[in-house]
Amino acid sequence: MCSNKLYAQEESQCDSVPYKCKWDLRDSIYTDIAVLKDNDARVYGVSSTGFKDVNYMLTKDNCDQANDSCSGDPNILKYNVYYPEYHDYAGCKLPCVIIFHGGAFTECSNFNTPQIREIANEFAERGYVVFDVEYRRGVITDNNLTVSGSGPLVTYTSAQQQLAIYRAAQDARGAIRSIIKRQQKHDDDFPGDPYQIDINNIFIGGISAGSLIAMLTAYYPRQTMIDSIFPGVKNVLGDIDADYYYGNPNYDYLPKIKGVMNMWGGMSLPLNFVNNPQNFFAGNGHIPSLISFAGDNDETFYPDSQYIYFAPPGGSKGFLSSEARCLVQNGPYILPDNGATVKDLYAIGSRYIHKFLTAISVPSELYIDCDMEHGLDETDGPTFDSDFGTGYHTENETLRYMVQRTTTYFQAVMKGIAGSLGTKHFTECENYRRKCNTDDNHCGTPNPSCN
Repeated sequence: MCSNKLYAQEESQCDSVPYKCKWDLRDSIYTDIAVLKDNDARVYGVSSTGFKDVNYMLTKDNCDQANDSCSGDPNILKYNVYYPEYHDYAGCKLPCVIIFHGGAFTECSNFNTPQIREIANEFAERGYVVFDVEYRRGVITDNNLTVSGSGPLVTYTSAQQQLAIYRAAQDARGAIRSIIKRQQKHDDDFPGDPYQIDINNIFIGGISAGSLIAMLTAYYPRQTMIDSIFPGVKNVLGDIDADYYYGNPNYDYLPKIKGVMNMWGGMSLPLNFVNNPQNFFAGNGHIPSLISFAGDNDETFYPDSQYIYFAPPGGSKGFLSSEARCLVQNGPYILPDNGATVKDLYAIGSRYIHKFLTAISVPSELYIDCDMEHGLDETDGPTFDSDFGTGYHTENETLRYMVQRTTTYFQAVMKGIAGSLGTKHFTECENYRRKCNTDDNHCGTPNPSCN
């Protein structure tokens, strides 16, 4: 039995945390949350001659110009830790959530944003240890370079963006391996650590770019899969499981990841898997459950699908097809030139992902807001539309609801009943499911469209 040091309750502490279905995880279990932050954040990088961090930022007000500076100091790789402060960890270890912030991979994003802190606190209040991870970025953005196809104008993907996403994925995988190793060697190497987690119940997730990172980490375990959507990047940045992190680069973390939270993210597929995405992931062995939140009007990650075009060489914007800054080896990196209007990759959004995961019997839950674009409304108040049908008027209220739904869903995953839940697709419809009750959906069977 684990004792609850916060307040008296009839059930044991282990019964009150997300392993059991006796608590409604929309409500907080804990009121006191401790945070390791700022200069106390945990560093998960280690010294290596192969580590380089690209920095394009000249000033905090201008993230789109390069200063050609590189850092070889992996101390920039940190994560904050949020955890219930008065918990008996020795007798009852908790599941954890590892989250990655958004920001389009530009230098002006970071892991200390108010939005990511709100999400982290909400998870911790519901009985999770939360790791908020910083990662390398480095994108020069260009919102004006588009190609005309059979549909709407599509922004080109630059060489900088391909490299930035790959770097971030290296860091995400390194952070997960480091967290697991730190927990495995907790007593010997880190006796002062305030958290102890159950490494067999790890969940990951993110916002926007962070969701892309999380899904790359959970659903693309093999280098060959990564190479198919990042052609040639391995030759300049090294293996996706690079060896400059505290943690074994050969450690297979994938079976430890039980579920993924996707907020406005997407995934990429090689073109030859457009009609059969399940075949691309068939060799993974373990495909984690997924809960997604998306806007029907999102034009950054379309909720259904879109094609990706690599920036071609030549012309006034041709420099976006090549990058020589801060590469680990064999530079410069040049995007494959398949022609300006030739499709290079297939991007799938939350609705498409949910559909194909469900088709291969992988548990998935989807929330669609019909008025939302990419992310929640910037203005709170009566006209706040990004509410998923809840009627909430503020960003924080909606974020709290999203975490409530996610923790209840993760609870079902840990209990092994996620696949038997009733309604799995909620469109402009509040989900009242609680206490692992598979019937309490409020919405019944929602309309899968936003008509």
